[in-house]
Amino acid sequence: MNLVGLLVSIALSSAFAEQEVPETIFLPYSETEDVDFTIDRPSRVGCYQWSCENEEVIELIPINTDHKLQCGSRLEIKILPKTADPNGPVKLTILAENVDMEAYENAAIQSIEYTVVVVPVGKLEVMGLKTELQAGDEPVPYGVAAYDKEGNEFDTLDGVQLGWFVGAKKDVARFQGSQTGPIVQLEPLSAGKGAVICLINDPNYEGLEPALLDFTVSAPLQMEPDGIYLLAGGEAKLALFEKIGKKDNPVLSPIIIKGDLAEFTIASREDDIVRVDMEREVVIAGIPDDETSILVKDLEGNILKGVPIRTASPHRMEIKSHPYPESKQLIVNQEYDINITIFDKEDHKIYPSENILTKTTFGKQFDIIEISMNGLWAKVRPTMVGIGKIKASLRSTLTPDDDETEITPHIKGVTDFEIYESVLVNPRQTVLPWDAATKPDYQLSYKVT
Repeated sequence: MNLVGLLVSIALSSAFAEQEVPETIFLPYSETEDVDFTIDRPSRVGCYQWSCENEEVIELIPINTDHKLQCGSRLEIKILPKTADPNGPVKLTILAENVDMEAYENAAIQSIEYTVVVVPVGKLEVMGLKTELQAGDEPVPYGVAAYDKEGNEFDTLDGVQLGWFVGAKKDVARFQGSQTGPIVQLEPLSAGKGAVICLINDPNYEGLEPALLDFTVSAPLQMEPDGIYLLAGGEAKLALFEKIGKKDNPVLSPIIIKGDLAEFTIASREDDIVRVDMEREVVIAGIPDDETSILVKDLEGNILKGVPIRTASPHRMEIKSHPYPESKQLIVNQEYDINITIFDKEDHKIYPSENILTKTTFGKQFDIIEISMNGLWAKVRPTMVGIGKIKASLRSTLTPDDDETEITPHIKGVTDFEIYESVLVNPRQTVLPWDAATKPDYQLSYKVT
């Protein structure tokens, strides 16, 4: 049986409770719970009395609609735990006798025998509506079917204690709602591979192999760095994210890219241009003024995503103060961020790798509050009025072993900042009336101290 058939069968059973029941019914042996099953006569035609000789194994619960004749068209049965043979089939015969033939003239069958076979489960099979899932999608139904050792499928697992699990290296999916019946809902969470696992929690089935079904969850990937320009020997941290949630408002979730939990690998298309160091989780630029791609692959080597990465030679440096980068005027005792940007000949910004070595000097007008290791950023405070010079000279890149790789051509940058005392303007705010007809002309005077 496929999952669609299993879902339809359960839906019909729940909605109409009168689907055609085969005359031979296979029910699983259980040591812990009653196994329940319902027999309904088609279209509820006939009024039957039900009987079975082996009352030690089976309990009959007739649903009577005619209380005078003690008959009806439905029978609920229970296979009592630990009563049948745990090693082989036990066959039971249920006799249904129509005791109201006059009222049911169209009932062609006066009596019918049902054979109930109680037998241990020999095999489980997990089925899924689909196994290629997308993170953030609605939950997907998965189900389990059971067979005896001869391959006969059981008509129900109701009453059998089932255990459901998700097997994966990380949280790629989770069950939503109940996990006690033969149907569960699997919610895909994040990119990766996993398996839906089902087993029977019954002492008689400790040796039964669990059933599993592999699934894959995919999610849009975002790679960093993406499209940057690196100096020869310059490094950039690697990071991989997946976009989870709504397409119009996704959440970026970091993905492990090394170690036993990694579901992806990252490699360079051309190692002589850019090399990937997975131990340190960085990319390292090689030959300058070239371009290649960083590739994301699954564990089978299939390329899932690629981002461009470029190497460049330095051409010029630009020194600016923030929060007002277009201004070269500073105020005494105010704090400023100084950013130094390197450009190539085409004016592309070069990535400020942490292993770049820049000699940055500040005029006597500045107190240096903080400065980065690569010298490309600093927080400063002007302390006196005047022209304050900030100079930068690009030297080299540094290897993990602290060896320097000289960067050519040698470039320098310098910016003269005008430093002033802060001023106070009075009044700080002026509100003037306006008349569109007379269009008044005002002359204002301010006091600056």
